[in-house]
Amino acid sequence: NIGEVYWRFYEYQDAMQQEVRFARSRTDEDIVRHLRALVDSIGLPEDAGRVRVRRTQRSISISSEYSEHVELPIFVREFRFQPKANGDL
Repeated sequence: NIGEVYWRFYEYQDAMQQEVRFARSRTDEDIVRHLRALVDSIGLPEDAGRVRVRRTQRSISISSEYSEHVELPIFVREFRFQPKANGDL
């Protein structure tokens, strides 16, 4: 279902934004661990768990990249997603 695929993407991206908001009090490892647990719990592909965290003294960026296949009655389509969140520390 296309709607489910996009719903999971938005849920994942929202979680990344939440992690950015609280990044001052969390380590990069904690952020990655939390997002990987979310990937498992909402049924995203394993590739979504390859989370990149880039932190400077003033900002943080969290991103990932994955694809999902959706089978429709007439064809199969692959959707590529690149959820990301950026913010100041």
